[in-house]
Amino acid sequence: IHSTITSVLRSCPTATELFKSVAERGQWSHMFTQAFQLYNQGHIEQAFMIYLYLAEVGYEVAQSNVAYIIDQMPIDISNIYKKQQERYKKALIYWHRAAIQGFHYARIKLGDYYF
Repeated sequence: IHSTITSVLRSCPTATELFKSVAERGQWSHMFTQAFQLYNQGHIEQAFMIYLYLAEVGYEVAQSNVAYIIDQMPIDISNIYKKQQERYKKALIYWHRAAIQGFHYARIKLGDYYF
């Protein structure tokens, strides 16, 4: 309704928020569960790849998880981003994306990066 002219005033921000809410209720939850289980079992690289996919789809939780994993990246998966500077640039991108979506901890991490 908010994206068309029927019965209510047009509101792009409201329409966007409602479309986002519907999209996030899709069949993605099993991927989050799988990534979480893999991470807890120590399969960090596999979990990272799933979270990375979900982050690119636009999920704030996945964006912050990707940033966290990059931030805390163990040596054994450092082949994803070989240079430390590259790692921090990528983490900053995902912290920024999560912060834009309202995740307060991501805002704190952005402050840490810029400090």
